[in-house]
Amino acid sequence: MLCWDERSGSTAAVRSRLRGEPPVATGVIWATEPGLRVPRHVASGLRSAAAVWALSSAQLDVLAGWGIRCTRLHHLVMGIDAGFWRPEPDVVADPELVLAVGNDRHRDHAAVVEAVAAVRRRRPARLVLVTHHPVSVPTDLGERVPQCTHRELREHYARAAVVALALTQNLHLSGLTALLESMACGKPVVVTRTPGIEHYVRDGETGVLVEPGPGALAVQVERLLDDPDRAATLGAAARREVTARLSTVHQASALAAILETARR
Repeated sequence: MLCWDERSGSTAAVRSRLRGEPPVATGVIWATEPGLRVPRHVASGLRSAAAVWALSSAQLDVLAGWGIRCTRLHHLVMGIDAGFWRPEPDVVADPELVLAVGNDRHRDHAAVVEAVAAVRRRRPARLVLVTHHPVSVPTDLGERVPQCTHRELREHYARAAVVALALTQNLHLSGLTALLESMACGKPVVVTRTPGIEHYVRDGETGVLVEPGPGALAVQVERLLDDPDRAATLGAAARREVTARLSTVHQASALAAILETARR
């Protein structure tokens, strides 16, 4: 039985102890966060799974500490649909537009607003923030888009000069989907450095990693706006990285290999 996350996977793994039930392979996303109170049955259930994977390598030590056998632990590198998320050559990018995207609790959208405001004091930068979080974006700075379709989001990526993803510290790689979407669309992305992200971004080559907070984010966003040739080079390299190893095709192949180990 295949489960994407621990919410269903831990329960299914407990059931797999019963005679006649199939082995369970499951991912883990949120349960490894520091300070999170994890129900006892979750860790107990995961110890019964035939295979457990995480999208962030930083989660594996935590899972091993729960007593899950190292031979059953796997780092699954996430992929994105590189056919749908792609550059839009017919869309003209706005050379001053910074895009930020995301809805989960580890987004630091306030830092993005502050960073773009700092950049705007020196150049006419503006922000489009796609989130349902009630973040205030001053009208003279840009706008917040509460929701949009995937096609509309792809157009937002196409129009952006830079994508900025500010995060609070976490182990499960918050922002990973938006990061890969940005890269697949050939956009230069500035993202907060969090544990495990080095498996997805090569700093200075396929994206830019920064320390938490608005200061470093503002510096790197402005540098990319100032240097569109470097921004284009980063975006093109990011797109090549996705097609080479970060697509859903690669993820499916890796997951199939993990499932094969669960059958043994």
